[in-house]
Amino acid sequence: MGLPKSIQFGNESSGIKVEYIKSRDVLCIFGWYDHCVGIEGTEISFYEFCEKLGIKHTEARDDKHKEN
Repeated sequence: MGLPKSIQFGNESSGIKVEYIKSRDVLCIFGWYDHCVGIEGTEISFYEFCEKLGIKHTEARDDKHKEN
């Protein structure tokens, strides 16, 4: 089982991090401010995330959307 893939928006003092856990097909979204104060996060299935944004789950997984 591999490590979660993650992206981070912001900087050291404040930001948001999104992790994808492939084995569970979920996204974990959380944040922080003032360098150390955590913002309670949430976990959402990749399918539900796409559904809430109006993206077809199959479109989100289509290789044609990958950047080279």
